[in-house]
Amino acid sequence: MLLVEKHDNINSEVLNDYLTSGKPHKVQQTPLYTKPGLFSWKQVDLGSQMLADVIEQEDLHGVGADFGAGWGFLAHRALKLSPRITELHLYEADKNALDMCMHNLSSIKTKLVPHWADLVQDPIEGQFDFIITNPPQHTITTQSTALPLQMTDIAAKHLKPGGVMWLVTNRQVPVERILEKHFRKVVDLAEDKHYKIFRVVK
Repeated sequence: MLLVEKHDNINSEVLNDYLTSGKPHKVQQTPLYTKPGLFSWKQVDLGSQMLADVIEQEDLHGVGADFGAGWGFLAHRALKLSPRITELHLYEADKNALDMCMHNLSSIKTKLVPHWADLVQDPIEGQFDFIITNPPQHTITTQSTALPLQMTDIAAKHLKPGGVMWLVTNRQVPVERILEKHFRKVVDLAEDKHYKIFRVVK
């Protein structure tokens, strides 16, 4: 038999956090859910929010992909605002995040194709009309400029001629050299002291 002692000095907030850890919770100011352990699980990260605000003014259409879909914030925003998207492929290395992404997009009528894949490690197929991406800026232990550069290079190979990519990176990532190498048109759409956003055309 398990004996439980009652203590009057238990911090109720800490206890509640423990009891609810791992359970999905709603992200403030969105209809979406996330859970502890996922990237930016407490709130939408600033880079994704900045990119989402930009693509509100853009024309996303055809068959597209979200490289590093996370729990679905960018995909949800794009699909809600762009009725001409006919199919969206969702690439994510974290299976828990991908599952949450599909849950968050469950009411969307557009065809969705989930891919549990590490884009840097796993070969993928397909050519897309557009790609949206907020590539990871760090490994488990360290920040890295290599990851967004690798993701950008891979994305370039999977865009159709004339295809468009919308990309956000940290300011210190020298992504311009990769963009100028692979794309015929590079437009700096927005930047602040932390992030920069590009629209590039292959």
